[in-house]
Amino acid sequence: MPENITHPDLRLLYGYWLGARHGQPMPRRVDIDPTELPGRVWEHLTLADVVLESGVMRFRYRLVGEQLVDALGRNPVGEYYDTVLPNEGGYRDYVTGVYRTVVETKKPYYTENTYTLAAQAVPMLTKRLTLPLSDDGVAVNMTLSSHYFEFPTASHSYMVEGISGFAELVRRELPG
Repeated sequence: MPENITHPDLRLLYGYWLGARHGQPMPRRVDIDPTELPGRVWEHLTLADVVLESGVMRFRYRLVGEQLVDALGRNPVGEYYDTVLPNEGGYRDYVTGVYRTVVETKKPYYTENTYTLAAQAVPMLTKRLTLPLSDDGVAVNMTLSSHYFEFPTASHSYMVEGISGFAELVRRELPG
């Protein structure tokens, strides 16, 4: 288990994903059963469809855990990342870039980034694990991800306020 995945629930999810592959490069969606994961992990999970439209890769929310719903101030199921995420400081481009890299490399990625909200002076930290899923074992058609936000306030709907600063701290391809 990579030591650079610093959150224990993200390590747990990565181990689950590895086991769900059943000898394939990546698991299929049907190989993933959230009930096999502890309930505390569910609120952090996101499933996204990979959609190609006129040669442009986009990501559509299929399932969104309560932590991200709280962060966004609404449930974005059925919407695209590029229309939901704020782009101040390049945040939207960064997040969609991570997902694009996962699709193109067919490898899981662990990332950490900070961003400062418009209403706060102290940066927030996001720890994110993004995992590819494939129905045919070749092309990535979905992603499974988990996000853990660490921030100095219990404020909900914090992305609605806007981002005033952003920085990537870690981006690592993980063994698949």
